[in-house]
Amino acid sequence: MSLVTDLSEADYHNDPCPVPSLSRSTAQTLLDKSPLHAWHQHPKLGGSPVTPTVAMDHGSLMHLLLLGKGPTLQEVDADSWRTKAAKEERDAAREAGKLPVLVGDLAKARATAEVIEAKLANDHGILLDGESEVTMTWERPSSRGRPVHCRARLDHVWQKDGRILDLKFYASAKPDDVIRKVLDHGLDIQHAAYTDGFIRHHNDLAGRTSFVLVFIEPSAPHAITVGELDGEWQDLGERRWQAAVDLWDECVTKNEWPGYGHRRLWAPSWALTRVEEQLA
Repeated sequence: MSLVTDLSEADYHNDPCPVPSLSRSTAQTLLDKSPLHAWHQHPKLGGSPVTPTVAMDHGSLMHLLLLGKGPTLQEVDADSWRTKAAKEERDAAREAGKLPVLVGDLAKARATAEVIEAKLANDHGILLDGESEVTMTWERPSSRGRPVHCRARLDHVWQKDGRILDLKFYASAKPDDVIRKVLDHGLDIQHAAYTDGFIRHHNDLAGRTSFVLVFIEPSAPHAITVGELDGEWQDLGERRWQAAVDLWDECVTKNEWPGYGHRRLWAPSWALTRVEEQLA
């Protein structure tokens, strides 16, 4: 069990635990897809690499500029990624574990980060003066009593206060829209997992640890919603996190990773209604 501030992003994603560990994203895959999908994406099991996208690179860049920690930047002096030379330089940077960014895009991103940082401080009283990119590893007991290795990487945390901050960049930070993201993106599971791990390192802060989600629009005017999950969301997340821990324990113990399986496909009410309308 550890809580460290100097582990690289690459080492974290390669899983620093002695055995395949459970993260929030893997837990969501287990529940929303199948153990087979979770096995396929895990670095110590199937090891299928994630292909970075422009959106993912932009999110990583904004995290780096706001939090001050992350992969090394590789500036590419090109107008776009359309040319062969630019693509080759981009791919070489990614292969070396660096974050490629166009020179022009970097200037714009830095200006955006300054605006967002000011909004966080002036409108929400949030100063990013804690610790960034903190890696936690811990053991969570399954319902069978067996320890399950878990890991998480906290965007920003104030350890003495028990405050955890997570940045999310979405096209819309409108409250109604981000509420839909909670279940779709497993943010309830993330709340449960991160607070679970943190409290196991800081028992004295049990009941006083908070998990704050900061939803940010990457485009102007860079509107921000700062939100905390209510009791019902937290309870749902805790139940889903424990279910994922139990399923992970079973799969790892038996080394069995089933897919969707065989099941009866029930006709939902909307399908029945549509068919009846067609026949009429």
